[in-house]
Amino acid sequence: MRGDRLHAALLCAALAFLLTAAPPVSANRLTERLGDAGVTAGLGVNVHFPPGRPRDFARIRAAGFRVVRTDLLWAHTETEPGRYDWRAMDSLLREMEAHGLKPLLILAYSNPLYAPRLEGRPDAPSLSHAAPLEGPAREAFMRFAEAAASHYRGRVIWEVWNEPDHNFGHPVDLRAYLGFAAEACARMRAREPEAVVIGPAASGFLWWFLKAFLDQDAEGCFDAVSVHPYRDRAPEDVIADWVALEALARQAAHAHGRPPAALANTEWGYSSTGGEWSRERQADYVARLWLLDRMAKVPLTIVYDWWDDGPDPREKEASFGIVDHGGVPKPLHGSLSRLAAELDGLHYLGRIAAGRNSTFLLAFGDRSGEVAKIVGWEAGKAAMSVAGTPHCGPGEPGQPCHLKDIALQGAPLAVGAAPMVLVRGPDGAFRLQGAPQ
Repeated sequence: MRGDRLHAALLCAALAFLLTAAPPVSANRLTERLGDAGVTAGLGVNVHFPPGRPRDFARIRAAGFRVVRTDLLWAHTETEPGRYDWRAMDSLLREMEAHGLKPLLILAYSNPLYAPRLEGRPDAPSLSHAAPLEGPAREAFMRFAEAAASHYRGRVIWEVWNEPDHNFGHPVDLRAYLGFAAEACARMRAREPEAVVIGPAASGFLWWFLKAFLDQDAEGCFDAVSVHPYRDRAPEDVIADWVALEALARQAAHAHGRPPAALANTEWGYSSTGGEWSRERQADYVARLWLLDRMAKVPLTIVYDWWDDGPDPREKEASFGIVDHGGVPKPLHGSLSRLAAELDGLHYLGRIAAGRNSTFLLAFGDRSGEVAKIVGWEAGKAAMSVAGTPHCGPGEPGQPCHLKDIALQGAPLAVGAAPMVLVRGPDGAFRLQGAPQ
């Protein structure tokens, strides 16, 4: 019961937060590295490129993505003690950067040079060998992290491990991860003071762990606290989670007298198959989760995944891709790329009250606060009508339009599950492009 009351309080706080003009995102090393391209600056995608697969960076950039997240596997980089072979990742980064993409590399997993094979575990980099919790294995990982920071100085956003709540130790030892991550960050920053380092890449809002991660970072070594907010439902309730996590980040910052860590979503997506899931629902939910992140001042959103992991479209866990196993785009590819093109260079300005918590009307525009476009959708189970069309007034047509000037008036506006972009016409009303006035 106490948990229910706490969740209700967080949801009320989140809804109050949503119905205000957007506060600015605090600048730190992460936001500076992402750049000032508006809401698309931190839109990224997770990739795996097995042998024989095209790297697809031209298509990824054309789809509106600016960041690519992938593993820097320790076991593939250090195959002889103390010798690092960066050639494969050097080639990958050159291709990314040639297409205007920023790399986010995960310092990933164990190494058979230093850690024993775990009996009965899957033959996968994240699971097959013991995590480097202590001793020579831990020290070797720290040297690998230092070498990586030096080799890729100024080019990479670093994430220390991936989902340690699933694989850091056998059984999992998250308290050991906290000290491990802190040491890795400190040693990387000693090599590159301006490195962008984030963590812990938790698979969900594991509150005690996230609080401990923030509280231990007295010096502010980590630029952002990263989470994978997966859920088997619509994405809108993530706002309450981001509001709660921001509060924890601010509490830790106040306690240590330093700026708060940014928030980062470094992996989240939806399958296109299984039960109630479909390709159309995947398209709607992924577009919405990106916009919800921007509402919550989360500057980095990594969509999982670019490719489907397997050829069977009935396999839920293998069907998170934006394109299928053969590289054919799903509906998500078209809807997200069109939305990114519409909002490129614009900033989130705030939410317009629409009379229902489930109806979202979000304003986007320039840094001066002038509204250029509105994105609307309905998070409920059925399409709804808003009691009026967003209209900018008072003032003459063609005059600057700010969030405070927008009111709902005139003909009702129908909104559904898919985000739609409204543009301002000569009469001051925001409508679908090409719609009659």
